[in-house]
Amino acid sequence: MGRATDQSICVLVVENHDEVRALIANVVVEQGWQALQAVGISEALRYLKEHHIDAIISDWELNDGDGRSLLEAAGRTGGHRIPVVVVSSYASPELREEAIKAGAIDLLEKPFRIEQLTGLLNSGLQQAAALV
Repeated sequence: MGRATDQSICVLVVENHDEVRALIANVVVEQGWQALQAVGISEALRYLKEHHIDAIISDWELNDGDGRSLLEAAGRTGGHRIPVVVVSSYASPELREEAIKAGAIDLLEKPFRIEQLTGLLNSGLQQAAALV
């Protein structure tokens, strides 16, 4: 299958570091998708209620909690599971396992390659589309 390029696809980027959040959002836009940006879990949860979100890229460690609560919310939103890619500066095999068990597609260690991120997002979006 080809790349899931569609202006109607909305990706929520959740990251408490402004520069990193802007960089990831730029990658999302370069893929032809829309990007919403949140600085933490509470703002991300508000976006999940107010917008149709197709995928999420989230740091695991945020100022107002960890990625687990966001993954739980993504699993309950609108009756469909939202693909989530978790990123972390403190990645370990244990954290990766924890994130995947909580519902993430995968956990990428910062710094990561853009191709890794976009590949995971495309795969997650295609799988989600196949389930609809």
